[in-house]
Amino acid sequence: MKLQERDFAVLAALERWGVMGLGQVDGMLFHKEVIGEERARLFFNEVRREDYWGRAYKRLSGLEKLGLVRVRRFPYSWPVYMLTGQGFELLQRRGKTRFDAPRQGVSDRLVRHEIAVVGVGLVLTQVLGCPVNTARETWGWMSKQYGRDNQKARLTMPDLLTENAGGKMEHIVEVELTPKSKKRYRDIFDSHARRLPNHQTSKILYLVDWPGGVGQITGLAHKYETSSVYAAPLAKFRTTLGHCEFAPSYPRNYAPFTLTAKSEQTPEAPRHAEQEVSR
Repeated sequence: MKLQERDFAVLAALERWGVMGLGQVDGMLFHKEVIGEERARLFFNEVRREDYWGRAYKRLSGLEKLGLVRVRRFPYSWPVYMLTGQGFELLQRRGKTRFDAPRQGVSDRLVRHEIAVVGVGLVLTQVLGCPVNTARETWGWMSKQYGRDNQKARLTMPDLLTENAGGKMEHIVEVELTPKSKKRYRDIFDSHARRLPNHQTSKILYLVDWPGGVGQITGLAHKYETSSVYAAPLAKFRTTLGHCEFAPSYPRNYAPFTLTAKSEQTPEAPRHAEQEVSR
């Protein structure tokens, strides 16, 4: 198979996001023209049998045969794709890598969460045009600030960070498929609040995926006096492609929050961790 520019875009996407489903690669690179429910379906990797007849699957299969991409299969889940060391080296020779090495793996316990985070990230970047940092990109500058062995920093590392037009951190985004303990939320709220650059405009945005989750998150934030926490159902974020309201933790004092679409999408060129330390 002769490599095309789109193949390098696939490899670059896998390097950046770490792990992606077939639908996500398809929606990001092969069917950019789709809108509405179909776009949401692909971004959140709700794969159909017919998707395996399309261009995205054929190119991924070809890249797998060349040893540039590997497939991970899990029980009760669609397969996911990751970049191999060989694929990383090929990208590196073209100057298209963001990291020092490819992601090594993903556990069956976390794969659903990882795919959901990628889905949210694709909505933020491809639909709303919000530049984001992935967790791995964020750890690039956090590890310099706190040290790579700092367990608390690892446990409170956000899923995504959005940036403003000036390239500075704007909002923290967390994707929660299941609830954590109250103590964990207290530590996370405290850590995130201290990282916010502007408590008047920056938010800690939670997307939750269990019944009553919005009330649980905002209630705990109110209890722990973290007014910057807002929450919305992940399903609503998906169906509206990010145009949903986030409920405030202090409803008497603050109105619901909605993300504002930016005019430009996230650039795919590599960015260096040194740029992030300035935050």
